[in-house]
Amino acid sequence: MKFYILSILCLGFYPIFNQAIPDSLKEHSNAVVLSEVTNIEYADYKSYEVTYSKKVTIFNKKARHLQTVQIHYKKGSDRIKQAKINIFSKNGELLKTIKKKEMEDYASSDGYSIITDYRVLSWTYDNNSFPITIEYSYQKKSDNTLTLPQWFPFKGYNIATLESRFKINTQETLHTLTENFEVFPTIKSSENEYVMLNQKALKLEKFGLPTHRTFPRLLCHPQSFIYEGFKGSFDNWKEYGLWMYNSFLKDKGNLCFEPK
Repeated sequence: MKFYILSILCLGFYPIFNQAIPDSLKEHSNAVVLSEVTNIEYADYKSYEVTYSKKVTIFNKKARHLQTVQIHYKKGSDRIKQAKINIFSKNGELLKTIKKKEMEDYASSDGYSIITDYRVLSWTYDNNSFPITIEYSYQKKSDNTLTLPQWFPFKGYNIATLESRFKINTQETLHTLTENFEVFPTIKSSENEYVMLNQKALKLEKFGLPTHRTFPRLLCHPQSFIYEGFKGSFDNWKEYGLWMYNSFLKDKGNLCFEPK
Protein backbone atom coordinates (compact mmCIF):
# COMPACT_ATOMS: atom_id res chain seq x y z
CA MET A 1 0.00 0.00 0.00
CA LYS A 2 2.83 2.43 0.82
CA PHE A 3 4.37 1.74 -2.59
CA TYR A 4 1.00 2.43 -4.24
CA ILE A 5 0.67 5.79 -2.49
CA LEU A 6 4.24 6.84 -3.26
CA SER A 7 3.72 5.92 -6.90
CA ILE A 8 0.76 8.28 -7.10
CA LEU A 9 2.55 11.14 -5.38
CA CYS A 10 5.93 10.84 -7.03
CA LEU A 11 5.40 9.31 -10.45
CA GLY A 12 1.97 10.57 -11.41
CA PHE A 13 -0.72 8.37 -12.88
CA TYR A 14 0.42 6.89 -16.18
CA PRO A 15 2.00 8.17 -19.42
CA ILE A 16 -1.16 9.86 -20.61
CA PHE A 17 0.70 12.05 -23.08
CA ASN A 18 1.54 8.94 -25.06
CA GLN A 19 -2.12 7.88 -25.02
CA ALA A 20 -4.68 9.68 -27.12
CA ILE A 21 -7.85 10.84 -25.43
CA PRO A 22 -10.77 9.01 -27.09
CA ASP A 23 -12.68 11.18 -29.53
CA SER A 24 -15.91 10.29 -27.72
CA LEU A 25 -14.62 12.10 -24.61
CA LYS A 26 -13.72 15.21 -26.58
CA GLU A 27 -17.27 15.77 -27.80
CA HIS A 28 -18.88 18.75 -26.00
CA SER A 29 -15.83 18.79 -23.66
CA ASN A 30 -14.05 21.85 -22.36
CA ALA A 31 -11.84 19.54 -20.28
CA VAL A 32 -11.20 15.86 -19.57
CA VAL A 33 -10.29 14.40 -16.18
CA LEU A 34 -7.56 11.98 -17.19
CA SER A 35 -7.21 10.36 -13.81
CA GLU A 36 -8.46 10.91 -10.28
CA VAL A 37 -7.58 8.65 -7.35
CA THR A 38 -8.89 8.93 -3.78
CA ASN A 39 -7.47 6.39 -1.36
CA ILE A 40 -8.60 6.51 2.29
CA GLU A 41 -6.95 4.63 5.15
CA TYR A 42 -9.41 4.32 8.03
CA ALA A 43 -8.07 2.00 10.75
CA ASP A 44 -10.47 3.04 13.53
CA TYR A 45 -12.75 5.86 14.65
CA LYS A 46 -9.87 8.05 15.89
CA SER A 47 -8.53 9.30 12.56
CA TYR A 48 -8.26 8.74 8.83
CA GLU A 49 -5.69 9.58 6.15
CA VAL A 50 -6.55 10.34 2.54
CA THR A 51 -4.22 10.34 -0.45
CA TYR A 52 -5.65 12.27 -3.38
CA SER A 53 -4.41 12.76 -6.94
CA LYS A 54 -5.97 14.35 -9.99
CA LYS A 55 -4.85 15.03 -13.55
CA VAL A 56 -6.98 17.08 -15.94
CA THR A 57 -6.46 18.42 -19.45
CA ILE A 58 -8.11 21.79 -20.09
CA PHE A 59 -9.00 22.55 -23.72
CA ASN A 60 -10.20 26.13 -23.53
CA LYS A 61 -10.98 29.10 -21.28
CA LYS A 62 -14.52 27.84 -20.61
CA ALA A 63 -12.93 25.41 -18.15
CA ARG A 64 -10.64 28.06 -16.67
CA HIS A 65 -11.99 27.34 -13.17
CA LEU A 66 -10.10 24.03 -13.28
CA GLN A 67 -6.84 26.01 -13.34
CA THR A 68 -7.41 26.76 -9.65
CA VAL A 69 -6.35 24.07 -7.18
CA GLN A 70 -7.95 24.18 -3.73
CA ILE A 71 -7.26 21.89 -0.77
CA HIS A 72 -9.65 22.37 2.15
CA TYR A 73 -8.77 21.56 5.75
CA LYS A 74 -9.69 22.37 9.35
CA LYS A 75 -6.99 24.02 11.41
CA GLY A 76 -6.08 22.00 14.49
CA SER A 77 -7.79 18.82 13.31
CA ASP A 78 -6.37 18.29 9.81
CA ARG A 79 -2.78 18.18 8.59
CA ILE A 80 -1.86 18.59 4.92
CA LYS A 81 1.41 17.13 3.68
CA GLN A 82 3.14 16.41 0.40
CA ALA A 83 0.97 18.84 -1.58
CA LYS A 84 2.35 19.32 -5.08
CA ILE A 85 1.16 20.74 -8.43
CA ASN A 86 2.61 20.10 -11.90
CA ILE A 87 1.72 22.03 -15.05
CA PHE A 88 2.31 20.43 -18.47
CA SER A 89 2.17 21.86 -22.00
CA LYS A 90 0.10 20.28 -24.79
CA ASN A 91 3.21 18.26 -25.72
CA GLY A 92 3.71 16.90 -22.22
CA GLU A 93 6.58 19.26 -21.34
CA LEU A 94 6.75 20.10 -17.63
CA LEU A 95 6.26 23.87 -17.44
CA LYS A 96 6.07 24.49 -13.71
CA THR A 97 6.07 22.71 -10.35
CA ILE A 98 4.39 24.24 -7.31
CA LYS A 99 5.00 23.03 -3.75
CA LYS A 100 2.83 23.46 -0.67
CA LYS A 101 4.80 26.45 0.65
CA GLU A 102 4.06 28.37 -2.56
CA MET A 103 0.28 28.00 -2.21
CA GLU A 104 -1.86 30.68 -0.60
CA ASP A 105 -3.34 29.69 2.77
CA TYR A 106 -6.45 31.58 3.85
CA ALA A 107 -9.70 31.21 5.80
CA SER A 108 -12.51 29.40 4.02
CA SER A 109 -15.63 31.51 4.59
CA ASP A 110 -18.93 29.76 5.23
CA GLY A 111 -20.86 32.97 4.63
CA TYR A 112 -21.82 33.75 8.22
CA SER A 113 -18.90 33.05 10.59
CA ILE A 114 -16.60 35.95 11.45
CA ILE A 115 -13.87 33.64 12.71
CA THR A 116 -13.47 30.07 11.43
CA ASP A 117 -10.95 27.23 11.72
CA TYR A 118 -11.76 26.06 8.20
CA ARG A 119 -9.02 26.98 5.75
CA VAL A 120 -8.00 26.36 2.16
CA LEU A 121 -4.68 26.01 0.37
CA SER A 122 -5.12 27.59 -3.05
CA TRP A 123 -3.13 28.26 -6.21
CA THR A 124 -4.19 29.42 -9.68
CA TYR A 125 -2.35 29.00 -12.97
CA ASP A 126 -2.78 32.22 -14.93
CA ASN A 127 -2.61 31.11 -18.54
CA ASN A 128 -4.36 31.86 -21.84
CA SER A 129 -2.73 29.21 -24.03
CA PHE A 130 -4.52 25.87 -24.41
CA PRO A 131 -4.58 22.95 -24.06
CA ILE A 132 -2.74 22.50 -20.78
CA THR A 133 -2.66 19.69 -18.24
CA ILE A 134 -2.70 20.23 -14.48
CA GLU A 135 -1.73 17.44 -12.11
CA TYR A 136 -1.85 17.74 -8.34
CA SER A 137 -1.68 15.49 -5.30
CA TYR A 138 -1.68 15.69 -1.52
CA GLN A 139 -2.07 13.71 1.67
CA LYS A 140 -4.33 14.78 4.53
CA LYS A 141 -4.66 13.28 7.98
CA SER A 142 -7.72 14.17 10.03
CA ASP A 143 -8.64 13.60 13.67
CA ASN A 144 -12.33 14.21 12.89
CA THR A 145 -14.07 11.13 11.51
CA LEU A 146 -17.69 12.28 11.64
CA THR A 147 -17.64 12.13 7.84
CA LEU A 148 -15.08 10.80 5.38
CA PRO A 149 -14.23 12.56 2.10
CA GLN A 150 -17.03 12.43 -0.45
CA TRP A 151 -16.71 11.20 -4.03
CA PHE A 152 -17.80 13.40 -6.92
CA PRO A 153 -16.57 11.53 -10.04
CA PHE A 154 -18.35 13.88 -12.45
CA LYS A 155 -16.92 17.40 -12.31
CA GLY A 156 -19.49 19.44 -14.19
CA TYR A 157 -21.23 19.98 -17.48
CA ASN A 158 -18.99 19.82 -20.58
CA ILE A 159 -16.30 17.94 -18.64
CA ALA A 160 -15.57 14.29 -19.45
CA THR A 161 -13.99 11.71 -17.13
CA LEU A 162 -11.55 9.12 -18.40
CA GLU A 163 -11.00 7.59 -14.97
CA SER A 164 -12.01 8.34 -11.38
CA ARG A 165 -11.36 5.88 -8.54
CA PHE A 166 -12.38 5.96 -4.88
CA LYS A 167 -11.41 3.40 -2.25
CA ILE A 168 -11.68 3.10 1.55
CA ASN A 169 -9.40 0.62 3.28
CA THR A 170 -11.07 -0.30 6.57
CA GLN A 171 -12.49 -3.09 8.68
CA GLU A 172 -14.84 -0.67 10.45
CA THR A 173 -18.59 -0.44 9.78
CA LEU A 174 -19.54 2.31 7.32
CA HIS A 175 -22.88 3.79 6.34
CA THR A 176 -22.92 4.85 2.67
CA LEU A 177 -25.36 6.90 0.66
CA THR A 178 -25.30 7.19 -3.13
CA GLU A 179 -27.05 9.77 -5.27
CA ASN A 180 -27.81 9.56 -9.01
CA PHE A 181 -25.64 6.49 -9.58
CA GLU A 182 -28.42 4.91 -11.65
CA VAL A 183 -28.02 7.67 -14.26
CA PHE A 184 -24.37 6.75 -14.85
CA PRO A 185 -23.79 3.13 -16.00
CA THR A 186 -20.08 4.03 -16.27
CA ILE A 187 -19.89 3.66 -12.46
CA LYS A 188 -18.91 0.24 -11.12
CA SER A 189 -18.51 -0.68 -7.47
CA SER A 190 -17.47 -3.41 -5.08
CA GLU A 191 -17.15 -3.28 -1.31
CA ASN A 192 -15.77 0.17 -0.36
CA GLU A 193 -14.36 0.67 -3.86
CA TYR A 194 -15.88 2.67 -6.73
CA VAL A 195 -14.75 3.59 -10.25
CA MET A 196 -16.05 5.67 -13.14
CA LEU A 197 -14.52 4.96 -16.56
CA ASN A 198 -14.91 6.64 -19.95
CA GLN A 199 -17.75 8.96 -18.99
CA LYS A 200 -18.68 11.33 -21.80
CA ALA A 201 -19.32 14.99 -21.13
CA LEU A 202 -22.89 16.14 -20.63
CA LYS A 203 -23.70 19.24 -22.64
CA LEU A 204 -25.08 22.14 -20.62
CA GLU A 205 -28.59 22.77 -21.85
CA LYS A 206 -30.79 25.77 -21.20
CA PHE A 207 -33.26 25.00 -18.41
CA GLY A 208 -31.38 21.79 -17.60
CA LEU A 209 -31.70 20.03 -14.25
CA PRO A 210 -29.60 21.34 -11.33
CA THR A 211 -26.43 19.37 -10.66
CA HIS A 212 -27.64 17.90 -7.35
CA ARG A 213 -30.41 16.13 -9.27
CA THR A 214 -28.12 14.95 -12.05
CA PHE A 215 -24.55 14.33 -10.91
CA PRO A 216 -23.46 11.27 -8.90
CA ARG A 217 -22.25 11.60 -5.32
CA LEU A 218 -21.10 9.15 -2.66
CA LEU A 219 -21.21 9.90 1.07
CA CYS A 220 -19.50 7.66 3.64
CA HIS A 221 -20.03 7.95 7.38
CA PRO A 222 -18.39 5.66 9.95
CA GLN A 223 -20.80 4.08 12.43
CA SER A 224 -18.46 5.11 15.25
CA PHE A 225 -16.68 8.44 14.93
CA ILE A 226 -14.97 11.22 16.79
CA TYR A 227 -15.53 14.96 16.36
CA GLU A 228 -13.50 17.61 18.14
CA GLY A 229 -12.54 15.22 20.93
CA PHE A 230 -15.96 13.65 21.45
CA LYS A 231 -16.90 10.13 20.45
CA GLY A 232 -20.26 9.38 18.83
CA SER A 233 -22.12 6.62 17.01
CA PHE A 234 -25.29 5.95 15.04
CA ASP A 235 -26.95 2.84 13.64
CA ASN A 236 -29.12 4.37 10.91
CA TRP A 237 -29.62 7.60 9.00
CA LYS A 238 -32.44 8.74 11.27
CA GLU A 239 -30.12 8.62 14.28
CA TYR A 240 -27.48 10.46 12.28
CA GLY A 241 -29.96 13.20 11.38
CA LEU A 242 -30.99 13.53 15.02
CA TRP A 243 -27.37 13.76 16.08
CA MET A 244 -26.70 16.51 13.54
CA TYR A 245 -29.78 18.41 14.72
CA ASN A 246 -28.97 18.09 18.42
CA SER A 247 -25.27 18.86 17.91
CA PHE A 248 -25.43 21.82 15.54
CA LEU A 249 -28.98 23.18 15.40
CA LYS A 250 -29.97 23.06 19.06
CA ASP A 251 -28.31 24.64 22.05
CA LYS A 252 -28.55 21.61 24.25
CA GLY A 253 -27.67 17.93 24.24
CA ASN A 254 -25.62 15.73 21.97
CA LEU A 255 -26.99 12.38 20.84
CA CYS A 256 -24.66 9.46 21.54
CA PHE A 257 -21.87 11.77 22.72
CA GLU A 258 -19.35 10.77 25.33
CA PRO A 259 -15.85 12.04 26.21
CA LYS A 260 -13.00 10.45 24.30
